[in-house]
Amino acid sequence: MIKKIQNVFTSIHTTSRLFLVGGCIIVLYCFSFAYPSLYPIVNVLVALFAVVISVDFVLLFTTKEVITTTRSTAKMWSLGDPNNVRINLKSHYNFPVEVEFREEFPEQLQLRDFKRL
Repeated sequence: MIKKIQNVFTSIHTTSRLFLVGGCIIVLYCFSFAYPSLYPIVNVLVALFAVVISVDFVLLFTTKEVITTTRSTAKMWSLGDPNNVRINLKSHYNFPVEVEFREEFPEQLQLRDFKRL
């Protein structure tokens, strides 16, 4: 059970949008001290923010098999010619998702600045 919770929390990747919205809510809380009429509005925004994050969390992590991948290459690779590697990703979500796929080279190649879009 603990291992499953650790896997969920290590697979969460936040974007700057989450921190931007959280920072705006904090700023609105600061303004609500000067303008008390803002306080209930900011409380509603916090509740809405928490609900949206919770729904997103449930949608992403309650499906058993969400994204499957297959990788196909030639059985023998050529040392002098380019080698084709085909990676297929299939999403089993009922909604569109944005995925960033990272393929890392072996440490022996010492390629640290590789990025291909």
